[in-house]
Order: sequence, then C-alpha cells, then structure tokens
Amino acid sequence: MKFVWQISVITILIATAYASSTQESRAQFVDADYKFSLSDLTTTTNPGGTIDPIDLSNFPALKDEGVSYSLFNIEPCGINLPHLHPRATEILYVFTGENITVAFVEENRGRTIVNTIGQGEATVFPQGLIHFQQNFGCERATYLSGLNHEDPGVVTINTQIATFDKVPLASTFGISQEKVLTLFANQGGSPAAGQQECLDRCAAQKRALCRKKRSL
Repeated sequence: MKFVWQISVITILIATAYASSTQESRAQFVDADYKFSLSDLTTTTNPGGTIDPIDLSNFPALKDEGVSYSLFNIEPCGINLPHLHPRATEILYVFTGENITVAFVEENRGRTIVNTIGQGEATVFPQGLIHFQQNFGCERATYLSGLNHEDPGVVTINTQIATFDKVPLASTFGISQEKVLTLFANQGGSPAAGQQECLDRCAAQKRALCRKKRSL
C-alpha cells in the first residue's frame, strides 16, 4: 500500500510540474500568436498535388500542445509517396474525392493494411509505420491529416534511402551499382504524379463525359 501511495504522489508531482511548465511556455505568446492565416502557409507543390502543413515550424504557439495538421490536394492518379512520421500517429479525413487507396505496413513479419476510402471517410496510420495515399479517382481529392505531435517529422522513403552510398543499395536491391544510379536518378518530391495508365484512363473518362454532354 505504501508503494502504491508513493507512486501516486510521484505521478501527481510530475503532472503538476508539466502543467506549470506548459503554462509558462504559453506565457511567451500574445493573443494574436494563437491565430493563424492560411495565407501564411508555405505550400509544397509537386506534379501530384499540394501539401499545406501547419506545425511547429510555422505556428510556434503549437509548442507543447501535441497537435499539427496538413491539408492535401491530390490530383487524379497522384500519390503521397510512402513515408513515415517518427513522432506521431496520423488520422486522415477525406473532404472530397473517391477511390483513394491508403495503406500502411507493420514492422517486420507484420501485415500490410490496405483500404479504399472516399468523401466522408477516415483512416489512421500508427506512429512510425510506413504509409501512403494514392488518388485513383479522376477528380482532385482533398483531405486533412491530423497528427498528435506539433513536430511530427516526416521521412519520405524513396528520397531518404537514395542518400545512402550506391554499394549498400546495390546489395539491398540485388542490382548493379549502375542500375542503382538509374533507379534513384531524378527522385521527385511528394505528392508525385501517377502512372501513365491511370492518367490515360482518366483522360478517356473525361473525353467520354464531354461527348455525352455534347449529345444532350
């Protein structure tokens, strides 16, 4: 019983110290620091779409609050490349769009979890696990990603692994060093454009829709 009492006291002291520390941290900000204009965002733009993040880097008042988010606009067939967040679990909610493939892979010998989601649906990616989203629909998809850390971090697999020397990469993939250079040449950022087969399908669908409208 004495041991339980000691643990309880320690827990209360830690919680009190953290609350005090957080309040002191907030004291450095004025009221206006807690308001953020989307016009202040630095948009990441690539062929597959755009990403607008709000996190500690551009909204300092998030310090110690344990929350951040990113707004995505993904073009038809575009993909938010496989990546992971070392410090956060992510929950994603779709505002517009259909036929969005989402997936994450567990640690070694674990499962690969794959789903298709659309407008009004959500999914979750556990902290530290590799995941991606790809818009296989033929309309732009817009979704919001919420993360439980103000500085979640992001490691994009293809771009970061390409920073290794070509020798271990050749051994990893079982290819020649020359093919390594070809494989990782001109690595693009995220979101990336989709495969031509998907783009052709959407173009054909758009043409068919235009013909149908003209025939009415």
